[in-house]
Amino acid sequence: MMGTRGMATLEGILRAGLAAQGAGQLEAAAASYLQALALMPRCADALHLLGQVRHQQDRNDEALDLVRRAIRAAPPTAMYFNTQGVVLRALERGREALIAFRRALSIDPRHAGARKNAAVELARADAPAAELVDAFMAAVALQNGDAECWLGLAQALLRAERASEAIAAVERAHGLDPSAGAAIDTWYAAARDAKRLPDFVDRMAGLAGVSRLEEVALRRIDALLELDRYPEATTIARALVADAPDNPVRWEKLAAAQQAGGDFATAAENFRHALVLAGDSSFARIGLAQCVAGLGRLAEALAMYDEILAGDPGSRQALNNRGVTLGGLDRDREAIVDFDRAVALSPGDVMPRANRGMCLLRLGRLREAWDDYLWRESATGARPTERWPASLAGRRIHIRCEQGIGDHLFFLRFVPLIHARGADVTIDVDDRLAAMIERAGFAFAYPPPPGREIASLGNLPWLLGCGDADLPSPVPLPVLDDRAARVADILHALPRPIICATWRAGGKKGRKDTVKSVPPEALGAALSDVPGTIVSVQRLATEGEHAAFEAGLGRPAPDLGPINDDLETMLALMAELDGYAGVSSANVHLRYGASRASDVLATFPIDWRWRVAEDGATPWYPGSTAHHQGQGGDWSAALRSLTRTLRARFG
Repeated sequence: MMGTRGMATLEGILRAGLAAQGAGQLEAAAASYLQALALMPRCADALHLLGQVRHQQDRNDEALDLVRRAIRAAPPTAMYFNTQGVVLRALERGREALIAFRRALSIDPRHAGARKNAAVELARADAPAAELVDAFMAAVALQNGDAECWLGLAQALLRAERASEAIAAVERAHGLDPSAGAAIDTWYAAARDAKRLPDFVDRMAGLAGVSRLEEVALRRIDALLELDRYPEATTIARALVADAPDNPVRWEKLAAAQQAGGDFATAAENFRHALVLAGDSSFARIGLAQCVAGLGRLAEALAMYDEILAGDPGSRQALNNRGVTLGGLDRDREAIVDFDRAVALSPGDVMPRANRGMCLLRLGRLREAWDDYLWRESATGARPTERWPASLAGRRIHIRCEQGIGDHLFFLRFVPLIHARGADVTIDVDDRLAAMIERAGFAFAYPPPPGREIASLGNLPWLLGCGDADLPSPVPLPVLDDRAARVADILHALPRPIICATWRAGGKKGRKDTVKSVPPEALGAALSDVPGTIVSVQRLATEGEHAAFEAGLGRPAPDLGPINDDLETMLALMAELDGYAGVSSANVHLRYGASRASDVLATFPIDWRWRVAEDGATPWYPGSTAHHQGQGGDWSAALRSLTRTLRARFG
């Protein structure tokens, strides 16, 4: 038994060790603790403190042994178990670390360090989001001024899809530690998920004047790109480059902004410059390959992706982009292999699944394709996880529409299958189609009636379990008598056959480009020898387009484009015209709703709806003909095919 004087000596040695440890003098601290142990070999405090020092010196096996000896030498002590957990974490023994932290909390539920460490370990173990939120909530309650706890809570809330709450938490974290770049990254992710990116941009603009934190400017650029505000993003990126011209990350961000804005040539130059500065960068190499593909040099881009994957076979983005490039080369079967690999590496990634779905649809492998179609960019609401049963009797279902008018009309064909299974169905579509679909036998409702389960229109094939052979016919759309009479007045003096033409459809929304177009003069020339009357139904023709079309046609063409503003009249017009020649648009879907076929110029790679079967038929639009654009944007063969078909049909 050590006497009073001995205990005083021991305490003095321990205090000296603590002072040295606090000053970062680890060897001096260790010497003090060893001296204490020489006096009292089972001194739990000395064992524990020496264990801490050995952990700080990255001698974790020795540290673990010392802390375990401290635990055996003393009554249950939360601090000791917390340190044991910290050492086990350093040894990458996470499960045991979590057990130690929980043991500390069983001894002292208000031990702040153990509470925080347990939450951090749960995050490292990818625990369920709800459990993680609770753990960090408890940590924040004990350490309200700890920036790391607030940041952990924000990240947990983000995982739990509580993005607005995550924003509030990360703002608190940033306020406590304005130097933490991870807080800005999390703030951006939360603002994106909460659809509050404009607010985020404004806040980052305010911080830009007071913070030198690089993440402020970089994430501000990312947000501007998400909002399709490319000029602003490019301006900020240029300023970053001017401030640090030797920083490759800033050159990459400038190139990314230029690429998003469609300036592929300049972006490619800047990605190359970033590679010169960095020596190597996966982001810059992939960005450069994307720019080369954007310039139409697909074979060159493919070779670049091959080189990237040779060095990094697990690059999900390179695999996805290589698959997209193969699809652009009409090599869908090969593309699917790349998408399969990307999905296997990260099953939750949206893009490879969505892109694989497009390839499968083009190949006619519909049952597989509908699985991936759930991951499309335009999808809204939660992704369904269970298909509908054979009987839907007693179910009240509301169909929520998405995408454009043409997609509304296309996917309506699946709604009668729901009726056939016994469900009571309501549907919302674009207001311009509401009366039309009600005449077709559907119950229009907006907002959804109370008590109905919600399904997205594009998810119907998957929910219904449709297979490769399930190709329901388009829904017939009755024409209004007064619109039919109006169209008859418009057309009565025009020589038959009357064929309408459209050379452009779709549009650009941010980085998503759905434009389908053929030069108007080339389309006009292809129709020049077709008898009768050629009319234009081009929506929002730009200056000079109609004149170019007439020049190619070699004769005047009535311009009926303004009728697009009244879809009911356009439906009547599509029903009355003898033919349709042009790119796929909402008018094609209206025309088929009026039971009339079309000659469609299908862009390359083809829209899957205009896939041609082995017998030459278009499965989704029986009776119609698809004339496919060649690689590299070549319309010549498709236009020759269009001319032959129309001449054979109309003389």
